[in-house]
Amino acid sequence: MKPLLDGNVPIQHFHDADMIVVGDAERCFEKMKHYADLGVDQLICYVQFGYHPHESVMRTIEILGKEVLPEIEKYRPAPPKTTVTGTERLAKFVD
Repeated sequence: MKPLLDGNVPIQHFHDADMIVVGDAERCFEKMKHYADLGVDQLICYVQFGYHPHESVMRTIEILGKEVLPEIEKYRPAPPKTTVTGTERLAKFVD
């Protein structure tokens, strides 16, 4: 936790692990669409990530409100794919 508290946040690691939404408006929209396709219907937008000046935080809120949220509100997730339950997967191994 010490590196995180010191501001050494491994953003790329979190992004690669699909744990955060970060980037320009288009990249954020694409990630949010991905989450919506997985069934996520709510996100917490924590925009004071790291040590950003007030102006940066306000610009982030403006971009989210003007560019990202209007598009995600219009987006309709793909219908869920038929999935196999864990019980169905294990059935082939159980007599």
